[in-house]
Amino acid sequence: GTALVSVRVADAATVGPVRVGDSVDVVGTDPRGAAAPRVLARRAQVAALPGEEGDDDQAVLVLAVDAEIARTLSGAAVTWHLAVTVVL
Repeated sequence: GTALVSVRVADAATVGPVRVGDSVDVVGTDPRGAAAPRVLARRAQVAALPGEEGDDDQAVLVLAVDAEIARTLSGAAVTWHLAVTVVL
């Protein structure tokens, strides 16, 4: 089944061009630089953008993904800086 997961990206500016319904890849980078960047989710659908301009939560995306990927993303922010790229 599909699950919804909230993802906070490291750079709020990268969320600007993202719209509900877009597909994004979620990439994790090691803040210490010890590991190479890693794609944590491919073609995740953006279900909601809860933040508004000037809001501290503007870097949050709600993504629709399968349950296994949701578990991965839920714990990823503890170890990785997260970024998204829009998939066209």
